[in-house]
Amino acid sequence: MDRRTPAKNQRILLIDDDQTIHPIFREMLRVAARDGANLGAASGAKANDEIDFEVDSAYQGEEGVELVRHAHSAVRPYALAFVDVRLPPGCDGIETTKRIWAVDPDVQIVICTAYADYSWDQVFENVGNTDRAVILKKPFEAVEVLQLAYALTEKWRLIQGAKNQLRDLDRMVRERTQELEATNERLQREMTERKRMEARVAAFSDLGHKLSSAKTAVEAAKIIVEAADSMLGWDACVLELYSAEQDRMFPVLNVDTIGGIRTELPNSHEHYEPTPMTRRVLAEGGKLLLRAPGEEPSPALVPFGDTARRSASILLVPIRDGDNIVGVSSVQSYRAQAYDDEALGTLQALADHCGGALHRIWAEEFRRQSELELRSLVESVQAVVWRGEAQTFKITYISKEAETLLGYPIERWVKESQFWQQHMHPEDRTWAPAFCMRETRAGRDHEFQYRMVAADGRVVWLRDIVRLVCDDGRPRQLVGVMIDITGQKAAEDQIRASLKEQEILLKEKEVLLKEIHHRVKNNMQIVSGLLQLQSGYVKDPQALEFFKESQSRIKSMALIHETLYQSKDLARIDFDAYLRKLTVNVFHSFGSNLTRVGLNVGAPDIFLDVNKAVPCGLIVNELVSNALKYAFPDNRAGEVDVSLKPAGGRELCLQVRDNGAGPPPDWDYRRTETFGWKLILILVEQIGGVMQVDCGDGTAVSITFNDGGWKKDDVW
Repeated sequence: MDRRTPAKNQRILLIDDDQTIHPIFREMLRVAARDGANLGAASGAKANDEIDFEVDSAYQGEEGVELVRHAHSAVRPYALAFVDVRLPPGCDGIETTKRIWAVDPDVQIVICTAYADYSWDQVFENVGNTDRAVILKKPFEAVEVLQLAYALTEKWRLIQGAKNQLRDLDRMVRERTQELEATNERLQREMTERKRMEARVAAFSDLGHKLSSAKTAVEAAKIIVEAADSMLGWDACVLELYSAEQDRMFPVLNVDTIGGIRTELPNSHEHYEPTPMTRRVLAEGGKLLLRAPGEEPSPALVPFGDTARRSASILLVPIRDGDNIVGVSSVQSYRAQAYDDEALGTLQALADHCGGALHRIWAEEFRRQSELELRSLVESVQAVVWRGEAQTFKITYISKEAETLLGYPIERWVKESQFWQQHMHPEDRTWAPAFCMRETRAGRDHEFQYRMVAADGRVVWLRDIVRLVCDDGRPRQLVGVMIDITGQKAAEDQIRASLKEQEILLKEKEVLLKEIHHRVKNNMQIVSGLLQLQSGYVKDPQALEFFKESQSRIKSMALIHETLYQSKDLARIDFDAYLRKLTVNVFHSFGSNLTRVGLNVGAPDIFLDVNKAVPCGLIVNELVSNALKYAFPDNRAGEVDVSLKPAGGRELCLQVRDNGAGPPPDWDYRRTETFGWKLILILVEQIGGVMQVDCGDGTAVSITFNDGGWKKDDVW
């Protein structure tokens, strides 16, 4: 049997007011059960079919309708009802039939009549021309009842099976329709998404071409927000750049729709600290902010433009160049629910696509501005700043001061590859270029003094301070400052000559020396400042560290000249006062907090001449710098002790000690390759000293040397 065809329903309802007819009907139907084989041919049943009718009785029409209603509610419906036409005193059989069908339209009805009340036409006129009703004329034979009972219950079963099949077919049609509608909707979404992606790809492709022609961050920002407008639409937009080093935001573009017109607004600040909302975007990623009607704006958002009209939908995304955050972009709408998560993803994709180009444009713009400022500064100082190739010594840039100082046009310095060597004094030409080449190939910053022959034949003494710019550890460029020391040389010659003159010339010598120290100090400060500016263009961290160390060394030498300039004794320096200033300057340059790392300095009543003070100052500068760099990791507390004390006879002991972490066990200062330790060894040799290093508890470096007149009252 088909699963959609229900089992046989043998439930029959007999409605007749004559109570004597009910047992007769039951007996007729029991005959079928008892004598089914004999009746099979007459009823249409097969011989082996089991016939077991379940008969219920009702004696009035309304009673029968209630039984039908109860059976239908209990899901045990009647398949067949025998209804007598005459049912006094209630509704007759015709009305009962109609009411039964109002409850359960599938019940098959046999109307039993003798045509006393209704004719054939009248019956069908009342119940309608339907196949659910059969008229059985009284009196009737048992075989008629059996045939109708079997045939109509089977008909009910087949009708229910057909209905089940129709319901299954309808369900399958609905399911298939839903599948087709879902497939169609998915295809529509895919087509829409594909068109959106194609539009995005085309927009991004065109965007890259437009950004390649942008010269400033403002031009690039306008191109980016124009693309955002074509993809998402906006009423207001903001684009700001971010410097992680300074932790500052730099406004680039602010646009708001005021009076129906998009208006570019001036930036109220050159830069500012990121707002709380901006910090969240920088740290966590993009944000979608939707404000419900009547809801107050978030206090974390800073209003701009038309502050009386606040945005209802806001997108904020970080602009990234790889792992680096370049800035923040935001588009805003005055319409509620104008954006969703998909729009947020689109804006983020746009920001990521443009991040690299925007970062490059901003860096180039900053570089151009810095070069203009640096060039202006360089050309305002009384020193020649130059840049050249490390391998050929060809000058690639030289400041205008060179033309003022030596009289040669700047173009000749740049165009003629051997100009520097060819216009050097013949006596210095034999050694100075070779010295510079040797130091460069060794990877060492250096300085030296030589003479140049000016265009008018004058001989000009220069002190050339040269710093190496390296790439992957190899010198690529030379950056130098030529300082005119002709006057200093003349003054030195005059001083040496005046030493033989009488006491009356002493005052003049002191004035000249003070002026010299003052100028040297100023020149060194200029050099230090120029090195600091130049370090801003150095990308290699190691090269940048070399610049900072060189700046610190220059400051230590400048401090000697400053101290001598302020001293009454131009021959010797109060080393105690000098040490205190020097070490404090070193501490400040490292940003050290004296409550974490203590400093103890002492050189009581020690006076040194310049020849010993300068090397000793440089040594202290290197050792204290090393201590602050390596001895106290992870904010470790400790102390640094610096002292210069008598060591017996005419000898002095310079000691720098710290109680920090100490060097690695296999460390040997004699085999180190660092520039600082090499410089220390050279300086120790220069003052004729002996150095000892103790790494027992922290690090202690002691240098013993001879200085014949270190006491204040010693007479040379």
